[in-house]
Amino acid sequence: MRMKQKRGFVGPLGDDLPSIFPIIAAVLLFVGTLVYANGLVTGKNRTLETRQAGLGLSYIVTEKGLIQNQTEFEKKTCDNNLKKYALSNHIQFVVTIKRYCVEPPGQHGIRFYYPRENPAPQEARLSPTYLEKTRTESSDPNEVYGHTWTYCTNVPNPRTNEILKVPADAVTFTYPVAVPCAIIDGLPTNGLGLINVIVWKERGKI
Repeated sequence: MRMKQKRGFVGPLGDDLPSIFPIIAAVLLFVGTLVYANGLVTGKNRTLETRQAGLGLSYIVTEKGLIQNQTEFEKKTCDNNLKKYALSNHIQFVVTIKRYCVEPPGQHGIRFYYPRENPAPQEARLSPTYLEKTRTESSDPNEVYGHTWTYCTNVPNPRTNEILKVPADAVTFTYPVAVPCAIIDGLPTNGLGLINVIVWKERGKI
């Protein structure tokens, strides 16, 4: 008498279980790859949008090529133009204007400084995100070379006389600009300044 052949231990699908696991693994790998690729594309798009917004801010602040005085920059350019542009593009920013009128003895060229832990006070003032305002339209011999002459930001309640901390993914643009310097023989002169435009996306905004 022929013995009846036994099937898989869980029924008809028992023999197919070993082939199902590779299929599940392949599907999970495929989905994971799509999620990873989507994350990369989203990150790239975010960076490009931030850079585009930064270029828009840069155009506004460098349009004339000359910053004539602090009051006009702070009231007209900053409040009426830069902050409104940033609001419509869902970005946060800080714009600092550095002045290089009086070159210290023995120093040639422009010094750049990017924040590190516990910087010396004079080094900190050279940072692109150091916030301070020097209430002088013309320079004087005691002025710090490369200090922040004035600034604009939409960061709520920023602390002055220190470095403003910005996210690691912030984008920085730097441009030369003419700024008021010394008054010679009763006539104002212009000198070199630098505009730093630092931009990043508002948290929670895509």
